[in-house]
Amino acid sequence: MKERRPRIRNVSAAILAGGRSRRMGRNKALLPYRGRPLIAHVFETLESLFEDVFLVTNDPGPFDFLPCPKIPDRVPGKGPIAGVDAALSHSRNPFVLAVGCDVPFLSPRLLGLLAGKAEGSDLVIPHGPSGPEPLCAVYGKGSLPLIEESLRTGDLRLMDLGKRLHTREIPMAEVAAVDPGFRSFRNINTPKEYRALTRTEL
Repeated sequence: MKERRPRIRNVSAAILAGGRSRRMGRNKALLPYRGRPLIAHVFETLESLFEDVFLVTNDPGPFDFLPCPKIPDRVPGKGPIAGVDAALSHSRNPFVLAVGCDVPFLSPRLLGLLAGKAEGSDLVIPHGPSGPEPLCAVYGKGSLPLIEESLRTGDLRLMDLGKRLHTREIPMAEVAAVDPGFRSFRNINTPKEYRALTRTEL
């Protein structure tokens, strides 16, 4: 029997599932993929790596099948930054890895890399072909005051936080060494993307 590695303790993992899936037209977290909802694949990867995993959602009912805590936004209706705010406020650890609910190909090696670089930073953010990836990043509780300020002022872009925090950026080359196809950043936003996913065995 294969021995299980100790799970990461100083970083919590939060799945953000508060989006309205407007472009998809239905809750993308629950779309079936390989016999299970998309979000189940995300949870399985995180649960194998992190000791503390939870879901941020304002509608917990559809996610009863996930054996983890479900917490609401403190400031509903403000998008992903509100999810990060809720995650940091709830977390029992000084850092939180925040990921979307529709990324079934998360690389455990990449997530371990990000978590391993958390100490001494307010934000650890990897770069992919499209630039920085704020929904596959580690946020420290030190970033919470700035996030709360952003929510008060209406500056809701997660991308803007990195310019104002003690940020550790992980360049593309370093990401590619552990996730060569940048698959961790492949998410599903539209019916076309979902059809492509279900047609392709990755």
